[in-house]
Amino acid sequence: MKQAAGGAYLEPSNPDVQAYICKGVEELVKNYAVDGIQFDDYFYPTTEEAFDAQEYAALGGGLSLAEWRRQNVNTLVKSVYDTVHAAAAGAGRTVVFGISPQGNNDNNYNVQYSDVGLWLSTPGYVDYVMPQIYWTDRYVTDGKEVPMFSNRCEVWQTLHTNPEIKLYAGLALYRVGETSDTDLDWALREDNLATQCAHIYGMGYDGFALFRYAYLKENGTQVELQNLYSYLKKQAGILTSEVDAGIVYT
Repeated sequence: MKQAAGGAYLEPSNPDVQAYICKGVEELVKNYAVDGIQFDDYFYPTTEEAFDAQEYAALGGGLSLAEWRRQNVNTLVKSVYDTVHAAAAGAGRTVVFGISPQGNNDNNYNVQYSDVGLWLSTPGYVDYVMPQIYWTDRYVTDGKEVPMFSNRCEVWQTLHTNPEIKLYAGLALYRVGETSDTDLDWALREDNLATQCAHIYGMGYDGFALFRYAYLKENGTQVELQNLYSYLKKQAGILTSEVDAGIVYT
């Protein structure tokens, strides 16, 4: 156990830690009718060298600290993947394993030491990746508006080179109606989720999820959700025209 960033963390290079996490996952898959196991964007909590200096000195094996930490995360992720599929097979069920990393992949790679590009391109790590693409296309940086949502979607699509591994988009239901000086359209539009959904499907994404469940019942999210629902019904052929959907999406 390590103390860092105001919390207590299991140290990823430790084989006992990796076995402990895998045993917890195995228990869930064997004993509960889950459809999947998903990890959020929590791996290394700090870039400070002191966090695991002793372990690195003993186990680094000539790798740089960053390379060694990424190797530790990769080993853990692969072990969990193998555990999920072995336990599911033993229970006669199909269970998937996926990860929802930060939408900014530079942070994943250089701050949390998560090589998500490897996981998206190489079998045996995950069944899917669901990046948290929690922006709109009117994001202000350095005094200029940029299409941040679309830009991030393109980055993730470029990383997605193996069609057997699914790419889903995490969309920010929790930000609906938010007043922000940097991400403008959350307060200015009521069709962000619908247009984002249309965008990702147009790019070939495999699906989406909304973060988070509690906001499905919030009063401030209902118009956005209805617009999203109308778009999805139209795509499924339930509605007869774009006029019925209320908004035209291209």
